[in-house]
Amino acid sequence: MSTDIYPKVTKRRRLNIKLPWKSIIGTIVLVAALSLFVAHYYKSTFVGLTDRHAFDVAQIAKNISKGKGFTTRIIRPFNVGLIESTHRYTVEINTAPAYPYAVAALFHKKGSSDQGIIWVSLFFLILTIISTGLLGWLIFDLRVGLLAMSVVGVSGPVIDAGASGTEWTMAAFLFTLLLFSVLFHHRAVSNGRKFAGIAYVITSAIIIAALFMTNHILVFLLIPLALHYAFTGPSRRLHTIVFIVAALILIAPWAYRYASLAGGSIIAANAWDIFSNSKASPGDVFVRSSDQSQRSIFRALLFPLEHFNAFSAKLIAGTSALALASVPMLGLAILPMVVVSVLYKFDSESGNIVRRFIYAAVIILTILFAVFSVDTRSIILFAPIVGIFGSAYFFKVMTERNLHPVYVNLAIGAVILASCWPSLAEMMVRRDAMPRSEIVTPNEYFVSLNAGGLRGVVYTDQPWLAAWRMDVTAVWLPQSDDDVVELTSAGFPMRVIIMTPAVEDYPPAEIWYLVHRSKLWRDYIRDPDACMEEFQRTAEPPQFWFERFQKYMKERRRTLALSRSISGFVVRDAGIVRALPGQGWGATPYGIIVMTGVTP
Repeated sequence: MSTDIYPKVTKRRRLNIKLPWKSIIGTIVLVAALSLFVAHYYKSTFVGLTDRHAFDVAQIAKNISKGKGFTTRIIRPFNVGLIESTHRYTVEINTAPAYPYAVAALFHKKGSSDQGIIWVSLFFLILTIISTGLLGWLIFDLRVGLLAMSVVGVSGPVIDAGASGTEWTMAAFLFTLLLFSVLFHHRAVSNGRKFAGIAYVITSAIIIAALFMTNHILVFLLIPLALHYAFTGPSRRLHTIVFIVAALILIAPWAYRYASLAGGSIIAANAWDIFSNSKASPGDVFVRSSDQSQRSIFRALLFPLEHFNAFSAKLIAGTSALALASVPMLGLAILPMVVVSVLYKFDSESGNIVRRFIYAAVIILTILFAVFSVDTRSIILFAPIVGIFGSAYFFKVMTERNLHPVYVNLAIGAVILASCWPSLAEMMVRRDAMPRSEIVTPNEYFVSLNAGGLRGVVYTDQPWLAAWRMDVTAVWLPQSDDDVVELTSAGFPMRVIIMTPAVEDYPPAEIWYLVHRSKLWRDYIRDPDACMEEFQRTAEPPQFWFERFQKYMKERRRTLALSRSISGFVVRDAGIVRALPGQGWGATPYGIIVMTGVTP
């Protein structure tokens, strides 16, 4: 028996959903176009890895892909002194694990290569571009999202950051996801959805932990986000407590690992980066020393007080460098609009809430990036939201002016053209048509040494190159004889030294600087008596002058650190560099000094 009320008529419910197909298709086309633009830019400008941190990440990822765990082949003298466990000197405590593991996954499938690490970085760049458009759409409207996505996607410095092979595109993507959680949390609490609000708070804690695992310094984003929750919404106290507890629980395992390895520092050896590039410790001098007096975490905490002048000078120089880097990366067309928009309130309440968090995050991270000598590419973190706010203000001006759609479209085209012009100019350079120099680069030289089968521990001023290109243990040139003693006792004897032109950036008082610049010093280190006899026979100086010069060299050698450790080391012929894989050419190394010997 039929149960239909109208047995002769069958009614079917039809799902009647009208999707904005035009907008969806247009967005997909734009994403595809931006992806092709990024790919073409990468193909046109790729010359291999050049960033030293990318080399560091690459060799860590190679170790992971080979089943050696989160280890490194770069030996920093400071780390050897810092890590107490004698069998764990190769444990990595300078680089966060998330990005190296992502690269290792590709290395495991495709093999290790320069292209592999850059592909991973570019992949996260594409995700960042897409998330920029979606975030702009949700905060404001589709027009803002598409323009912001376009401006970020065609920016040359942004793509350069993606093609550098570093972790900053991954961090930028995660930071954009964090802004999603802030946005959705605001909407949830505004609509009275309590459980959804707590869910988004926990989500933001998970993302903070992921950012910590991407770059250790980003854990300090916990501060502005906790302040944001403390002053937002009706359940601010509960949400703040939930966020802090969840974030601390999530970061605790890795933070404990670092604290147990690095003398109590939850950001591992990065805590001592506060010394680097300051007047108190120029360049990388600090990490090249195993000085016991500097190993306590309290030395890093007290640095701003004990060396206030050096700290303040470093802070000013660092923030200035970040500000200068932000201009081309964030765009000359959009950045001024963002600056002016600070004086105005957006029509979107969500936009104002997110902007309030961004202000606090920018201030805190800029100071921390400057203090801990973080790469200026870290500015890409703010590129998506800057593009969104700039695009929102742009359309606000266009609306207030009540311009004809034709003029609005022309203005949009002008903004995009101004943003992509540096990229277009860079792609026009024909690198394949440029004549190859007869002077070999250190990068190419280490490739040649690898092809020649050189193995063992190598002491060098560019250990990241040696570790990646040669797959050997590379020790950063130490500061003193005591450092060499500690390194030798740790299982890293000094037998092969390779110095590149980068030694010219070392302080002139260092023996490495003198030995690299002067053949006289290289001969004198090997055999002082034979060197002086050769000098007297060749130069034929007056006897009284020669005696004074001989006395000066003896006294100077006595005051130089490491003079005892490298005594007797002999300079070897660097040789003609072999043809690189896929290239039928050779070149002569210039400014590359190879020394061998045994430390007394």
